[in-house]
Amino acid sequence: MKADERFANLNTISELAKLMVGTNKHMGFPLVYRLLELVLVKMYFSAMKIVKIILRNRIGDGFLNDCIVCFVEQEFLATIPIDDVITRFHKMEDRNRRGNL
Repeated sequence: MKADERFANLNTISELAKLMVGTNKHMGFPLVYRLLELVLVKMYFSAMKIVKIILRNRIGDGFLNDCIVCFVEQEFLATIPIDDVITRFHKMEDRNRRGNL
């Protein structure tokens, strides 16, 4: 994989795992790919643990899933303009907004 230039500029473990699958390198390096899978799963559960600790285990499954998605997909959420979020929040009915808080 050192000779393959596509692997030179990867920034995250998930990018490496995706590229390994995309280039079928996961078949040639099954132990490396398995290690990447285990690390990604551990990172996911660590993220879930952080969210649950912060919210003190007082949340339902749906809200927990939403929080996990926000925590795991931080790069994607950073691309959403804050004004769009504020506008959507203000358009919600007061009754629904208070119920969700």
